[in-house]
Amino acid sequence: MPAEQNWGPGQSFSVECRFRAAGRIRRRPAQVLIGRDEWARATGSGLHWWLGLWGKRADHPGMAGKAACVLRDCEGNSVALSGRRRLDDRRWHRLLAHYDAAADRISLYVDGRLEGSESARFPAGFASAISPFNVGWLNHAMHGGKNNYYRFHGELDWARVGSKECAAVVTTADTSASTTP
Repeated sequence: MPAEQNWGPGQSFSVECRFRAAGRIRRRPAQVLIGRDEWARATGSGLHWWLGLWGKRADHPGMAGKAACVLRDCEGNSVALSGRRRLDDRRWHRLLAHYDAAADRISLYVDGRLEGSESARFPAGFASAISPFNVGWLNHAMHGGKNNYYRFHGELDWARVGSKECAAVVTTADTSASTTP
């Protein structure tokens, strides 16, 4: 696993992608665009993070199809952010989650606009020697990684993950978000 994808304590990082969902999300499971999971029973780690779209769930009414960013560090410190509008409209969208370690803040951007931000500290970091980095699905260890529970249904144009500052990307609206790649 490249070091860029193993974020240590106090390290800022960004996860970003451009996608088009196949249609309205009408079922329970979330659809993961980018993620990583290392279930606690297997390794003693609580590492679990993903960027994608919420599924239809009773405990998240009205959230289906909206942007989702879920982060849990290796010790189980967690936060979940949600977007404000549905993105399962068959149009191109760009999602960006950025954690600013110096400010202890995670922010979620949809098509270049801030849609959620929350104070968050991740003292244990997000490093793993064994967990794969997943694009278009999540190999959720709790389910044995042998299911379609978190698969994305649609097109993924590109994805970026890194530990470098992305201020220029964050502050610039994506004018091509709804066009064909």
